[in-house]
Amino acid sequence: MTSEEYDIAMNLLCEKQGGRSSRPKDSISTFVLLEKNVASNWRAYEAFLLLIIALELFMVGYGILNFEFSDPRRIAYFSGYILLIVLSLVALVINRLCNAKQKNLRLATWITTIYSVFLVCWGAVISGLDVVGGGYIVTFLTLLAAMGAVITFRPYAFLLIEVLSTGIMLATAACFGVFPLEMPFWLNLGIFLLVAFVVEARNYQSSCKQYRMTNQLQELANKDGLTKVLNRRSLDRYIGELIQEGKTFTFSLMDIDNFKIINDTFGHGEGDASLVLLADSLSSAFGDRVFRYGGDEFAIVSFEGTEEVARKIAEINETLGSLENRFILALSAGICLVEDEPDEKKIFEKADAALYKAKQEGKAKSVIA
Repeated sequence: MTSEEYDIAMNLLCEKQGGRSSRPKDSISTFVLLEKNVASNWRAYEAFLLLIIALELFMVGYGILNFEFSDPRRIAYFSGYILLIVLSLVALVINRLCNAKQKNLRLATWITTIYSVFLVCWGAVISGLDVVGGGYIVTFLTLLAAMGAVITFRPYAFLLIEVLSTGIMLATAACFGVFPLEMPFWLNLGIFLLVAFVVEARNYQSSCKQYRMTNQLQELANKDGLTKVLNRRSLDRYIGELIQEGKTFTFSLMDIDNFKIINDTFGHGEGDASLVLLADSLSSAFGDRVFRYGGDEFAIVSFEGTEEVARKIAEINETLGSLENRFILALSAGICLVEDEPDEKKIFEKADAALYKAKQEGKAKSVIA
């Protein structure tokens, strides 16, 4: 997403929130970014693991046919191939079990992160062995660049990985007798590490910006702009999930008594203030499962019994009635218990009929269907 689109979204948020800046100032957990990255790209990650396993199986076959195993360097190569195959298989199985079923995503994220760091360190060892044979450090550099472009680490964490893996590569080369290396080697290595660090820092900054904006836009899509409670779209989705899971719950549909008179007599400003006050009161009593159904209508999903929900609504009415205001603010509610009801439309109709009965019986009360 472009910076222009980001600014438009942020301006929209400020308008929805009365002109206040909504740019979050809290830092974002690196693990949260990693978890979202793994969950959305697990199929590509699985293909990558399969490619690694195939390549290493080829190298094992090549080693068996061509290596002279009296050479310690060849033994180190071969052991590295075997180790990478085993760990890649473990990562592949965990990735499939967790992400395919969308369970234990935290475990999958940890394994992915640990495996990625291991892969870079493994590449450092292999490149150290290559340097001993007069080769290049292309394996290490390729894996480090790939991890920096794909995995979202904080810049200082990535710098630590760079230092650690570079040290492993140099230590491996030193163990086999090639140390110190020539100045061009150090210069090229230093330039590459600097560029990789800058790329990772930009990747992290971009990921944080995208994550913040996505969260803010989701809030706009799922919450009512005036009252800040969830909207009808969220209600429909949530009710559908509860029905699919076979949950038993209490559903309440309510509205403000004489709301049109309040608007016409005292103005829409007072009407909006009444909606906000009612939403705050309902949220205090029922938590985060309060929804603005539309206009002056609200809905509640609760796992408490119908009598308990009715009692809480009565307490809200009592509190609202005691306020020193130019008009009496009260609500009527229709309440129903939902058990084994697969039809979402019938749930709303049942609660709406009870709400209509409450209006007929004098308002400012609850009726249980």
